[in-house]
Amino acid sequence: MTNTSSKRLAIIGGGNIASFHVPALRAVGMDIVNCASSLNSKTIHQFAEDHNIKQVWSDPKKLAAAHHEWDGIVITAAVESTLDLLGIAASTGKPILVEKP
Repeated sequence: MTNTSSKRLAIIGGGNIASFHVPALRAVGMDIVNCASSLNSKTIHQFAEDHNIKQVWSDPKKLAAAHHEWDGIVITAAVESTLDLLGIAASTGKPILVEKP
């Protein structure tokens, strides 16, 4: 059941570290409602299924364009794509968490 007062998050990246972030975010009351990974990712659908995320996007730019569906975004993608994804996420004006050491 979704808590109607919880913040809705999107996540870009479906790798190992994302699998740690999803339960942690949910434990503090966040609701992960959208996800995407690299353009036309072959693994993001399984990630979404494993973590019960309903909306999957094949393109992170389209996920960003749907910013009315979420309140903040978490970027857990590969280092090489982080800067581009951060630019895309910043264009939404929503809060961003970039997971990088």
